Amino acid sequence: MATVDVETRWGSTYDMLKRLLDLSSFCKINEGLNDKLKLTQEGWKELQEIVESLAPVRTLTTNLQEGALTSGQTLGHWQLYMLSLQQISTPLAAMLMERMKEREKSLMIPPVLVATYLDPEYQMLLTEEQRNSAKIELQALYKKLLLLKHQEDSLCGKDHEL
Repeated sequence: MATVDVETRWGSTYDMLKRLLDLSSFCKINEGLNDKLKLTQEGWKELQEIVESLAPVRTLTTNLQEGALTSGQTLGHWQLYMLSLQQISTPLAAMLMERMKEREKSLMIPPVLVATYLDPEYQMLLTEEQRNSAKIELQALYKKLLLLKHQEDSLCGKDHEL
């Protein structure tokens, strides 16, 4: 069955290209019958590199769509994807890796760091700098909670020291 590209879902583009690659022997055998089936050897090689580079992205996308993932689980999938990309030596994989590193900076906001830090299963995925940032955020949150408790006690007529 033909795999059709759907504009609104990039994964369908990957599926379509992967299916074409799977059908490469059929296309090579029948290229004389239909010019649309003909790709140069370089074209097949480029297609292989594209599919190989996009495979981890497809896996990551599928894993992130699982549902209610914790921030630690999301980070775990993300890092597995990054490790997979490091193993692929294509220009596309290098570009994807660079873009993902840029995106990671905006994703690692304090609430995500704190939630991951508090999750013993995924805490080890954080760098030392990220763990320190999470500790600072937790300390600041604790101080805010103490201040709120003090304000509440003051309103209720209780007098406690901070």
